[in-house]
Amino acid sequence: MVKILKELLIGCFILPVIFGCFYLSAFLDIRPTREIETPHFKNEVFHFTFNPLQVMQSCLLELNLQSKDTELQNTLITLSNSFGKQKERVLQNFRLNIQGAAGFFAVEHPKRQFRFVFLPGSGLKLGWLNSDHFVVDQGVYIFFNEQLNSVDKKYFEEMVSQIAYKPTKYVANQYQFTIHGALYTLNLDRNKIQIQLPEQNTHSILIPKGFHISLPKPVNILPKPFSFLAPIDNCSINYYGAKMKDFNTIDLEFEALLAFENTHQADEFLNAIINKFPNWNWQKNYVNVNGTVYALKRENSKTLYICSSPKKYIQNGKIQKQSVNVPMVISGDPKLITNVEQAGWVIALLESIPLYSAITDLTSKTKLVSTNNHKIVWELDKKYFVSGEILKLINTTLD
Repeated sequence: MVKILKELLIGCFILPVIFGCFYLSAFLDIRPTREIETPHFKNEVFHFTFNPLQVMQSCLLELNLQSKDTELQNTLITLSNSFGKQKERVLQNFRLNIQGAAGFFAVEHPKRQFRFVFLPGSGLKLGWLNSDHFVVDQGVYIFFNEQLNSVDKKYFEEMVSQIAYKPTKYVANQYQFTIHGALYTLNLDRNKIQIQLPEQNTHSILIPKGFHISLPKPVNILPKPFSFLAPIDNCSINYYGAKMKDFNTIDLEFEALLAFENTHQADEFLNAIINKFPNWNWQKNYVNVNGTVYALKRENSKTLYICSSPKKYIQNGKIQKQSVNVPMVISGDPKLITNVEQAGWVIALLESIPLYSAITDLTSKTKLVSTNNHKIVWELDKKYFVSGEILKLINTTLD
């Protein structure tokens, strides 16, 4: 999946931008909106589409022509130079249609989910190129880190034959996606991300403290080492940072409220995590990890609360939570994500990890993170381009 995403990033955005910005910008048709026929599947769990040309015009052109960030310019050049090295042999004759609609999809299968990328374009032989590339007249479907057997291939072909193509309006610097049919609108300003949230049925989350994040589970694309988290339906987390206990141990300070669809999934999660970490000292109401106690509290048959420092966060048997009618809440101080107290010289080792360093860099430039009036806002200091910072983080993640 990492290779596919990097090729998508490079092939769709970076290479055309490097050339387009310097040679073709005067000839590009800069329109604030575009209407494009977009594929829609039945039983979609997740749907996100975008127009590559519009991304070039509204986002990356701005980065190349206006940003004075040397690191960002180097990132664009590095991605461009790696294009030829990264391209898969199976896609070497593919011609991307930058005026079409590319996208990420997750669609329900009777036994699991299909998760794939769609690239609009031509140049490939129709049908199955292999077990994870399927070509149609409009483009190619590429599956996430999985190879389909003959039964799955047939089922997917039937799904494709039932696709509905609908005209979709694409607005510059605005992106829309759906999770279980609920519509989210993401607006990308120069130094700010704003996500307009849909209204949903009231549910409980922790009262936001520290760095808070409450999320639904949109798509089951967890890497195999984290597959034990799959039963979680939605989660609410307050994270307060970490403390270095000794060279081999880091204590995490946090609260987590985990919700499941039913009692069976809650039990399945507990059994999975116990099997995943058999050396931890598991008891009915707590787990002891290298001398640190984390409380386990079943709020009800479908909800589990986990926290460090139970005497601090559980008062008279109760936890601090509230009801909300939005699916996501993000707020607080994101610098806590990489904060490790008493780390000493170990912090130098952590900073040598590219992803840790990239997250630290992004959060240090953050001015505000909040959720109010059905809207999430992540704002950077004015001198930074939010799209550029996201691009640098993506590049680090995909390396």
